[in-house]
Amino acid sequence: MLVIFAIEFCSNLCKSLLFQETGWIPCHIIAEDEDKNVLGVVPLYLKSHSNGEYVFDHSWADAYYSYGSRYYPKLQCCVPFTPVTGQRILLRDTPYKDQVFDMLVSTMKDLTAKVFDDYTVYCQSFAAKLSKCIIRWCVSCGETTTVLLDPLSCLRSVDHQDRPRQCRAHFVGHNMVCQPRLLLYSAWLLGGVFALENESCAVELRGHVCSGHHVHGGVSSVHVTFPIESEWHRMKEKGFLQRIGMQYHWKNRNYKNFDEFLLDMKQNKRKNIRQERKKISAQNLLMKRLRGHEIKAKHWDTFYKFYRNTTDNKWGGAYLTRDFFHEMGSKLGDNVLLIVAEEGDELVAGALNLIGGDTLFGRLWGCLPQAYYPSLHFEACYYQAIEAAIELNLDKVEAGAQGEHKVQRGYMPVPTYSCHYIADEGYRKVIEDFLVREAAQVKLVMKLIHDSGPFKEGFQ
Repeated sequence: MLVIFAIEFCSNLCKSLLFQETGWIPCHIIAEDEDKNVLGVVPLYLKSHSNGEYVFDHSWADAYYSYGSRYYPKLQCCVPFTPVTGQRILLRDTPYKDQVFDMLVSTMKDLTAKVFDDYTVYCQSFAAKLSKCIIRWCVSCGETTTVLLDPLSCLRSVDHQDRPRQCRAHFVGHNMVCQPRLLLYSAWLLGGVFALENESCAVELRGHVCSGHHVHGGVSSVHVTFPIESEWHRMKEKGFLQRIGMQYHWKNRNYKNFDEFLLDMKQNKRKNIRQERKKISAQNLLMKRLRGHEIKAKHWDTFYKFYRNTTDNKWGGAYLTRDFFHEMGSKLGDNVLLIVAEEGDELVAGALNLIGGDTLFGRLWGCLPQAYYPSLHFEACYYQAIEAAIELNLDKVEAGAQGEHKVQRGYMPVPTYSCHYIADEGYRKVIEDFLVREAAQVKLVMKLIHDSGPFKEGFQ
């Protein structure tokens, strides 16, 4: 069920977003055997900025520019706009999956160290008109050649019967015909049409670069954000720098109801939460938790207004479209939990949550532009989520990135992970030193929060 949920969510994400116009250019990697069986997948994007990642490297970009270097474009392995830990190197369960993992990680590095260093990247703007780029990669000898082609020349038909048997991997770009078999493994994939050189063992790697003035140096780095811990350790062995972050999660300890959860809190924290919840009824607000068929088109239309209000107030970009929410609601069914606040007959605020496996994922919050209701954000995003998790017997609530205010409401810090391959040796050393110091501070902060947290003394 969790796999199906992830596929549907990511498929809807890919269909609804204008990736090219927003600086997310898909360039996913697929590993196949000689019989065209998919062995592994890496969801990868060529990016011209650091937005929508939730692992912040803006200061790294500033450092590059201050010394006359370019940090962008970079390669990003992630689920766009989703700070949720999960497997990033997707593997079929085979006896040789470790070798496939190593090959995929090496390919990511090669795209920076070998391929993109060999040609001038054209990038006035990633929202500009795209040109096709074919990178021919010989999997036997490792040789690469790169040719920029007229877009029409890439539309030639491909005879898959001529495929060399020893070929092992190909690179998937945007706007290609989607092969349904690939959707069994990852809904991030946008296509599977690839061309082959009949005379050699080369696989054509399809991608995109943008029209504009040339920038020397190619792609600066590869970033893998929110991998599982085992991937994090393995990628260190492959030359990736390790980084830890922090999120706030609520843990369900087999509570029967919300009041039972409050009994584990310190008296002053318990009192504060109860006071905040009383403010909701005092403001004549009615909270509802809607799932599946209970969520109507009017709810999504109104929630989209909430979403736009939030992004506009935070100077952010509204990446998600109105159609995205409607499609997600129809495809994910009961895996979607929409918490809404009503004042009379009017929806005034809402919080979008997704249910996957044993976890409730808090994703988006918003309200009407003119709305101001004290404590409503806490009620909709945190307390209602806790009640839902208890009711549905879920193990935890992941309330999204950042937010120290979550601690006093029962959400405790947990580590998150990311891996970073920096192509330039000089910058790699500087960033590595920074990450060592940062990790020590993150671990110290987590310890201090746990030692002085909202739960009773001795609570584990």
